[in-house]
Amino acid sequence: MRIGIIGQRQKPEVGGGYSFQETILHAVDIYAFTHEFAVLDLSKEPLPISTYKSLEVIRVGEDHPNSNRILEHASSIDTAVKKHSLELVWYLDPLAGVHSVPVFVTVFDLAHRMHPFFPEVSTRGWLWDARENHYRKVLPRAARIFTGTKTGKDQIVTFYGINEANILVNPFPVPTFPPGSTEESTQECILKRYGLSPGFLFYPAQFWPHKNHAGLLRAVRILESSYSLTPDIVFTGADHGNRNYIESLVSDLGLSGRVHFLDFIPRDHLPALYSHALCLIYPSFFGPDNLPPLEAFSLGCPVITARVDGALDQLGRHAARYFDPAQPDDIARSIFHIMSQPRLRRKLVRNGRILADSRKPEDYVKIMERSLDDFISWRNAWK
Repeated sequence: MRIGIIGQRQKPEVGGGYSFQETILHAVDIYAFTHEFAVLDLSKEPLPISTYKSLEVIRVGEDHPNSNRILEHASSIDTAVKKHSLELVWYLDPLAGVHSVPVFVTVFDLAHRMHPFFPEVSTRGWLWDARENHYRKVLPRAARIFTGTKTGKDQIVTFYGINEANILVNPFPVPTFPPGSTEESTQECILKRYGLSPGFLFYPAQFWPHKNHAGLLRAVRILESSYSLTPDIVFTGADHGNRNYIESLVSDLGLSGRVHFLDFIPRDHLPALYSHALCLIYPSFFGPDNLPPLEAFSLGCPVITARVDGALDQLGRHAARYFDPAQPDDIARSIFHIMSQPRLRRKLVRNGRILADSRKPEDYVKIMERSLDDFISWRNAWK
């Protein structure tokens, strides 16, 4: 079967969506499939020819200045599908179109349904309506829907009434990093560049309200007043409207000398921060599929994270320590335990590496291949 993959339209600043797409596309590129794949490139600037070793790259929508906006240019995608004799289209995120061939869709989360009160999904009514109308149009017509956890599958069934047989749980893989970025000499230079010393709390997340930087800062203040502990905090990520509030909160809580805002940093700098952090702390209210904990596992960084629906599905019971993200006291206790119990920290590192080893990109694409093998009999029923 000849399959077109929609990917590579994200910028690195997007964060998890970009990392996921990059990881999957490069895994498909090096894995020996029995099917043929082509990348449908919707980015404004064409991908370099040397991006992949074996994947064909099909340029889509060259004449459209906003060709990365899939829903506005579904006809261009369909034209490419027909021109290049593609038999199926696999979207690496839920922003899928409806085409003349079957469509596979990947769903990260349905947080707009779980937490509709956050401004990034509800303040502008058209944004919530756009998400909802899109999911209601695309998901019922998708040939297959991929999600990372059973919780995610249950939410798709509950909110949109999708046939369970059309939803496949395929745990998200550990994202890959550029070659050389994990070398110790490289990492030491990166730490020096940012003026950091080992032992900080690390939170890589864009500045959306749901990322809960505010709850973490309040927890750190409690950590100081109740436990006399004063770790530094490192934030990385692009601003989406909430950073000014977080900066003012840092000042109000008296944490100005201990909070480092590094903005967006190149992906090859992240291993240095993970490897030298006291821990990854991940207080986001949204889930269940979050990629930074998986990155931390692979780099020997212990994880303490929010106990959101599906977190146990994704990260297991023993690889991370969980807290209630709505309770700064609980967040503070989790930080205290990992700072005061070296044995706990070593246990989390060990269990995290074990889980990371079971979530390799090639494992993800192998499960995808089996799904394609199962579907091919259906697809062969027509030209």
